[in-house]
Amino acid sequence: MRKIMGIVVVAAVAVSAHFQVIYTPEVETNQKSVDLKLFFTHPYDGNTILLTGRNEQLVGEGIKETFLYHNGKKIDLTAQLKKGVFKSNNDSADVYDLTIGADQGFKTGGNYCVMVNPYPYWEPEEGLYIHQITKLFINRGGLGDIEWADRITEGYTEMIPLVSPYGVTPGSIFRAKVVDSEGKPVEGAMVEIEYLNYGVDTKKNLFGGKPLMTDEKRGMSVMVTDANGIFSFIPLKSGWWGFAALSAGSEKTYRGKDLEQDPVLWIKVNE
Repeated sequence: MRKIMGIVVVAAVAVSAHFQVIYTPEVETNQKSVDLKLFFTHPYDGNTILLTGRNEQLVGEGIKETFLYHNGKKIDLTAQLKKGVFKSNNDSADVYDLTIGADQGFKTGGNYCVMVNPYPYWEPEEGLYIHQITKLFINRGGLGDIEWADRITEGYTEMIPLVSPYGVTPGSIFRAKVVDSEGKPVEGAMVEIEYLNYGVDTKKNLFGGKPLMTDEKRGMSVMVTDANGIFSFIPLKSGWWGFAALSAGSEKTYRGKDLEQDPVLWIKVNE
């Protein structure tokens, strides 16, 4: 492990991690509506689709709540989720479709944030539940200020961008701050970073084509937040990158079991 200018750098992880995904082809749009897919997977390997909110009886409880945030207002979209089936290279599990348009509050230009709060997922091999409160930012019309730097998921742990989530390119730096459920910086949080390594066929609900990256050390890594809860990362390839800060939330147990409560953030890196 090395520490450079306050940034702790750790060797790449060897095994693909769990990630709640919010996917749409583009996060910058002029369209009047956006279609999203919500699923739980190991992004880099493309082989595993996990049952959302799986409990100890191996039954998927799905997504607890989904919100759209814009200009300080929160709109509950949970009832509008449509459940389907998504296929990985090896298996299949649930996917949730969501369309945001004028009826859902996607009316004007500016920055929007989609937040997905699934029920915790039981991982028997680790003997714990994994709860990932996940965000994705979408910009309409190239408008808006820096609302993406605001605290949005009050009451939950959160990952807050310190760099525009729309302006990251290969070789540029991305920085974010991890806060706990009370909004306080989390020092020493382990942040798993993973690349979505397969294309997503949004019509057929499956991963498609060949892997986009073949070097795990470039597609999966781990960092640790500094004293201010901040980490920095330089993506080497365009595409989708996910960040999860492990056990950064205040809740540590669920249904009598250990709980790993993680804030998750997705960004799309463009050339």
